[in-house]
Amino acid sequence: MYPGFPFADVPALTRYAFTKNLDVYFCANCGSTLVWYEEASGGLGISTAPILDDDVDASRGFDKHEFVGDTTDGGLSIWLPRDEDGKDLPKYVTGSGRDPKIWSGPADSSKVSSISNSDPLPAHCHCKGVQFWLTRPDEESASIDATASNLFKDDPNPPKKWWLDQGRRRYLAGHCGCKSCRLASGSEVVQWAFVPEHNIRLDEAGKKALVLPFGSLQSYRSSENVTRYFCDKCGAMVFWTSTARPGLIDVAVGLLEAEEGARAETWLSWDTRNISFQEDSHDKSSLIRALVDGMQKTTL
Repeated sequence: MYPGFPFADVPALTRYAFTKNLDVYFCANCGSTLVWYEEASGGLGISTAPILDDDVDASRGFDKHEFVGDTTDGGLSIWLPRDEDGKDLPKYVTGSGRDPKIWSGPADSSKVSSISNSDPLPAHCHCKGVQFWLTRPDEESASIDATASNLFKDDPNPPKKWWLDQGRRRYLAGHCGCKSCRLASGSEVVQWAFVPEHNIRLDEAGKKALVLPFGSLQSYRSSENVTRYFCDKCGAMVFWTSTARPGLIDVAVGLLEAEEGARAETWLSWDTRNISFQEDSHDKSSLIRALVDGMQKTTL
């Protein structure tokens, strides 16, 4: 317990009231969420992601999933049912405090098939300073050319329009464990959807084309060819762009408000063969090793 927040005087940290009881602190320059603090209890949490650079497996103590109920469909937990040692990881509906309730699965498994295929998909950060909508893939979605994602590193002949599924009805999504994503997000693994710029709109009617930045977006150039965008109010990671992929944008999946749940499976086709740049963390993170194993063993 900490009687006072020990990082209060760090000028590079931006405070955001995540709930009435919990504050999160993120880097004002790159958006990386680093610390959370609960003043009432003195509880302090520090992101494990940067610690991996010190050859320490900070994720070794990962032993449960919390607030799985918020995901509707189980989110990432369905690919991470147990840790690297084979121990089952309980899934709690909310927190794991007094009398926790175990999440038993989606209430209605037939819900996905009944969802409209035409309505735009809303997306926003936690504070809603950044809001946008995705439209369904159309003819123009396949008109661009883009260098293949690292998800296809073992595929000598990746699909030419790799960001679309075979029926060209959904966008490809996957996990990334690269050092840059890890340090810019504060998470050991992040989830991206690959969406043509044409299909990202700034109004529900779809009339306002994407122009970066907008709302409370702030940009951060994480490498020579890559620019990332995050909300400068709540710290949410939003977009990843690269000069190697003109016209194609990586969208943070956690911002999508799909009716069927956090994995947004009527909109996204998940690549579960591997994790992009998993070698950046694979030898140090037991969480990523367990996730890779879980993805390869899980059939949705």
